[in-house]
This record gives sequence, C-alpha cells and structure tokens, in this order.
Amino acid sequence: MNAVTEKAYAKLNLSLTVGGTLPNGYHALESVMQSISLHDALRIEKSDGIRLVCDKPFIPTDERNLAYKGAELFFRESGIKGGAAISITKRIPVCAGLGGGSTDAAATLRGLNRLYGTPFSMAELTAMSASLGADVPFCIRGGTVYATGVGDVLEPLPHLPMFYLLIYDKTPLSTPKMYKALDEGRHASRTLPQ
Repeated sequence: MNAVTEKAYAKLNLSLTVGGTLPNGYHALESVMQSISLHDALRIEKSDGIRLVCDKPFIPTDERNLAYKGAELFFRESGIKGGAAISITKRIPVCAGLGGGSTDAAATLRGLNRLYGTPFSMAELTAMSASLGADVPFCIRGGTVYATGVGDVLEPLPHLPMFYLLIYDKTPLSTPKMYKALDEGRHASRTLPQ
C-alpha cells in the first residue's frame, strides 16, 4: 500500500465549562464533545520527507500546520525512516471552533499508522497525540465523549442520535484569543470596586 485516504471529522462542544488556568498554560475543562459528518479529506502517500499541500492557499503547509506536526510526531515516535506527501481538502471552516486543525492532525496520525503497518494501537496514538493539542486525542477517537482535564481525558458516552444545523457567519474566532479574553474578563470581575 502506497497511499491512504482519511476523513477528518469536525467536532462540536455540546457543553463546555472552562475552569482556571493550569501550570501548563491550558485551562481545566469539562465538555461533552461530539463528532459530526462535516469533514476535511486527506490523502497521504509514502514519500521522501514530509510535504503538505492544501486547497486553501491561506493555510500554512509547513511546520506551523498541525497535520505536518502530526507527521513529524509519527516518524519520530515510530522510528520509521519514511515520509509522507499529505494533501488536505478543507471543508471545515477555519477558526470556527470545530477542531479543523486538530482533526487534520488526528487523521494524519491515523492514516500514517495504516500506511506504515500499524505500529501503534489506537490507545497509543491517542496518548501521543496530546502533545499536539488538547483536542487531538478526541479527534483520534471521535464519537460522543465526556472530556475533562484539558480535554484529553475522555470517557465514552452513548451515541446521540441527533441532527445538528451549523450556521457559520465567517467571523474568525481564535481559540487562544477567546481563552485570553475569558481570563481577562475573570480578572477584571475580581478587581472591580465593591
């Protein structure tokens, strides 16, 4: 096998409680996360080195891209002397809170694992993917889960037979900026005069 395809499914936070900042800079979370049918499409081929292309010209295709970082992680952790040519067709809106970058990284890890003879179990892929970002472990597994920790402690929940209507107004929302605004708001509310 010289190539595989993977669907990178978007995620919804059906509920989200954000706690305080942890020593690692992340926030403590409680969330119910749900995979949905909206997905990016990835094609991964064996290659020399790591190359990434995307149909959206504004998406970085170097080490700033989480899928690229996922490929680096796979080869580093597996010790395999190989490479990958990764092609991403973006369908998930960028900066919409739907996990687009995280799910592309997860799909890259799953695809490379299949392409190179499954050196890792799903549990191992899930554990190692946490170094890429808090949403990546969920995106490895998908489904419906109760997530705690920084979003990386996952407890499966029964499947929710529901339909979701997504309305995206094309206003980009940066997750780090959203958390920063939340923290600043909390700090300001504690320092207001009584």
